[in-house]
Amino acid sequence: DVPTELGLQRTTVEYQGRQLFVEPALKADYAFVTAHSADGYGNLRHHGTARSFSTLMAMAADYVIAEVYDLRESALTPDEIHTPGIFVHSLVTVERSSSYEYQPILR
Repeated sequence: DVPTELGLQRTTVEYQGRQLFVEPALKADYAFVTAHSADGYGNLRHHGTARSFSTLMAMAADYVIAEVYDLRESALTPDEIHTPGIFVHSLVTVERSSSYEYQPILR
């Protein structure tokens, strides 16, 4: 059962005999994501922890800008695509630079 004081502030629905809260999805105007490689169609391939939320943010945002290290002339294979190009609006190619990235912070 939904407590009365919580149910007054939120939309509730009944599903299979249970009363549930309905929360609106978070929406972003812009999403800046990093991808290891991309093709000309905007399909992205991520490495490491970038795979966790980059695709979700791309789906939640109105406009997606992807920072890409390797822009390929040939299309990525379906197995390589982590974020479909339908969600990506702009690609920005950058060079990897270790001079300022990932510097240890001395304490």
